[in-house]
Amino acid sequence: MIKIRVIGLEDGNHAFDIHTEKLRMSGNDYEFKNISIVGELIIHGTKVNLKGNLEASVDLNCDRSGKDFTENIKKEVDFIFKFNANGIEILDDDIDNSLFRLEGNLLNINDLIYEELLLTIPLKKIAPEYRDVEFEKLFPDFIDKNTGKDEKKDTSTWNELKKLNFN
Repeated sequence: MIKIRVIGLEDGNHAFDIHTEKLRMSGNDYEFKNISIVGELIIHGTKVNLKGNLEASVDLNCDRSGKDFTENIKKEVDFIFKFNANGIEILDDDIDNSLFRLEGNLLNINDLIYEELLLTIPLKKIAPEYRDVEFEKLFPDFIDKNTGKDEKKDTSTWNELKKLNFN
């Protein structure tokens, strides 16, 4: 669980360093490992600014080769929370308030960090050893042998219309 003490701290800057081994949410396929958040909590009156560097690793399946690999993720996070009569809320309309909650004097940001990590997973999951390799070199069996040799194909979009018979 990723929790940060926010109540009872005086105004000013407070450094934090949080490490956890695993982070997984029910219903999701990804399990993040070796999560580390190092940063600073800036408290000013009823506002709390959480700035830090987030690092984690996740096991993915390569889209090109089908092999499993581990992707290291790094991201800067910057959240601003505000205390009000109802508890605490985040000052960002794009973030759902259900992703964090106040538990005693601790702010539980477990779901919020998981969401941030999910957003950093690349859409194309390609292992590092295949990132700079062209498809033709990886899979030479799928290359058309006649492509570009003596045969000129007219690929005009009008060719199919020329075949129509209007009589």
